[in-house]
Amino acid sequence: MMNTRWIASLGLVALVLGCGDSDGDKSTGPDPQTQTIRIGLLTELADLWEPFGLPFERSAQLAISEINASGGVLGRQLELVSLHSTTDADAVKANARTLIDSDVVAIVGPTFSEFFLVVAQDVSIPANMLLISPSVTSAAVSDLEGDGLIWRTIASDALTGSVAGAYAHDTMGNQTAGILFLDNIFGLGLAAAFEADFVARGGQILAREALPDLASADVAAYDYREHIDIVTADKPDVLFIATRESANDKISIGLQSVFNEDYHAQLLTSANRSDDWLTNADPTVTEGMRGILAAPAVETAAFLGYASRLQAAYGIDPTLFADSVYDCIYLLALAIEQGTFSTSLAIGANLQSVSVSGATILGNEFSRARELITAGSDIDYVGASGPVDLNANGDVVSGNFSVWEIQNGRFVDIENISFP
Repeated sequence: MMNTRWIASLGLVALVLGCGDSDGDKSTGPDPQTQTIRIGLLTELADLWEPFGLPFERSAQLAISEINASGGVLGRQLELVSLHSTTDADAVKANARTLIDSDVVAIVGPTFSEFFLVVAQDVSIPANMLLISPSVTSAAVSDLEGDGLIWRTIASDALTGSVAGAYAHDTMGNQTAGILFLDNIFGLGLAAAFEADFVARGGQILAREALPDLASADVAAYDYREHIDIVTADKPDVLFIATRESANDKISIGLQSVFNEDYHAQLLTSANRSDDWLTNADPTVTEGMRGILAAPAVETAAFLGYASRLQAAYGIDPTLFADSVYDCIYLLALAIEQGTFSTSLAIGANLQSVSVSGATILGNEFSRARELITAGSDIDYVGASGPVDLNANGDVVSGNFSVWEIQNGRFVDIENISFP
């Protein structure tokens, strides 16, 4: 369990890697005479996300330390200003404003889709502040009007749902499907994308059923059987479960009364795997269940190098999305170096070009990247999380998905799906 010193009501934890101060105008960036270039990290630490805070922070620290050791960006050192809060929209927005007032040139985060959207709309876009998330997947993010200020290093739910729909039909061999989805922007986006791709391939959706978006503490007391009865009434071949992992054990228990010798749908989920819910789930229901989610290809040189350096520096292993935090820092630093000026608008104007088509740059190769940029060569950052090819709208258009299956009561990785 994470030490509680990482959490506070507004959770101010300032980590300084470098030194300096500035009083620059937020619309134009910090004073160019300032010694450091500040990057903000904005995370929420509560419920399922609490264990992610320290690996997120350490991954950002690792990237900044590597870049600073190579000579920094534009001859200046990077500095991380990190704020954590409880999962409350007002607290997250207050932290975003604090970071902007601290003269950061960009903010990595927030963690949750719901908070990313409100921070973008209410705080960062009006302040001309660049926001880049390692973990926000909501399809609604793609619709934000940010003029190059909105980015992410993780596949959107639209892409995840599309890949899941294709996988359910083509690989798992299903012709009919039912969808159980959380009634929020996360679940709605996944369900819509799954349905579109499944139907486009000749499949039929027999039922869709929305589930209430409950706090983790309330899930245990909730009875999902009514929803399950509705979505399985016509006996679909596969159930796509677009929920967070905290509900999967209760859903499996609800499926006990539906599955029998004559009917047992295949199960596919986009939720993270977790021993907590698997321990409490009905094994007769979950055996053979599969999950699909955006994840790094862990056997690549980029990921293995990052994981090894993270362990050596801080004695911890990567958690989900921590590799994407590392990539956010590198992409920002490369864009600053290429743009030769550290403002949000200048960074945004260069983020796409350092992520696609050019000489391959891995983490811990900032010196080489600087030489190539100085020589006028194009570079292509290949991150710990994958290629991280970005389009002009700030979305990832290439990457990797991991597929797991429950076999004999254990999670087993069975394949990777690369895209495009």
